[in-house]
Amino acid sequence: MSIKYDYRGKNVVVTGAAKGLGKAIATKFAEAGANLAIVDFDGESGLKTAEELKSMGSKVIFHKTDISNVDSVNEMAKEVLDTFGTVDILVNNAGTSPKFVGPPLPTLDSEDWQRVYNVNVVGMVNVCKAFYKNFYVKKSGKIVNIASIAGFMPTPVIPQYAASKAAAMNFTHALAQEMGNFNVNVNCVNPGYIYRHICAQWIKN
Repeated sequence: MSIKYDYRGKNVVVTGAAKGLGKAIATKFAEAGANLAIVDFDGESGLKTAEELKSMGSKVIFHKTDISNVDSVNEMAKEVLDTFGTVDILVNNAGTSPKFVGPPLPTLDSEDWQRVYNVNVVGMVNVCKAFYKNFYVKKSGKIVNIASIAGFMPTPVIPQYAASKAAAMNFTHALAQEMGNFNVNVNCVNPGYIYRHICAQWIKN
């Protein structure tokens, strides 16, 4: 079944959109006519994706951003709002995986725990904070946080990742309660395993 959406005139921010799932999400928005801000730490791939999506006719910008860094996020948000004036939809897709796997727990590097948490949780919070005023003033809009089925399925193999995704889910529930008071819809999507060829097929179709 083919479903067509019309997002012409809507301004959308997608983090982690240079490759993979984020690129697939951004591509579908572009196909539906949305203006897009591509946000990613990978500058080369981010610019390439932005150029590809521009060919679909929408206004597309790219900003290289480290979402775990508040200054980097605030700089990105300023450019996006200066360019588009407002944001209608924010998709927090950016995330990272652990470099070390277990068990046993003592083999899991403490700095890796912090790195994963800083991106998957603190990074999401940073981006939501940066666009909070935008949504509060509009009294409308949607925020979609991408977590993972791992948040429901703790495992000793990647406990740092699973814990970070559970935290992202919990944060989303709290934010939904807060922002629902001014008509902003906040949801969390928890994908299962996604392979690159699946994302490529989404983009193709």
